[in-house]
Amino acid sequence: MDPYIYIILVVLVIDILAVIIFIIKNNKNKKQQNAFDISLILALLDKNNINKVEYIRNKIVISFKDVTIFNIEDLHKNGATGISVVGDKVKFYVDGDNIINEILFNSIRDYIEGK
Repeated sequence: MDPYIYIILVVLVIDILAVIIFIIKNNKNKKQQNAFDISLILALLDKNNINKVEYIRNKIVISFKDVTIFNIEDLHKNGATGISVVGDKVKFYVDGDNIINEILFNSIRDYIEGK
């Protein structure tokens, strides 16, 4: 066989391995970035200041009695993204994954209801 074919095969194998390693590392970084602690978000909430909690189109929507008391910056620091404040409502999500947002919504709802 021609030595150039060996060189091409070795280069292809190295390229494939590099792509696999890149994909694995990228997935690990995404998992670490998406990690959040539900208890930290629950600690930000005052049960007495909340009127209603809803889950609408992949976002958690909390209606407050007085939204000015709630610290939006702390919510962001604890992993929430896509935060918007509309009137007395704060809308946010913590991850692009619906399951994680539903788990957080259910945890907030149970916390508010005292379960």
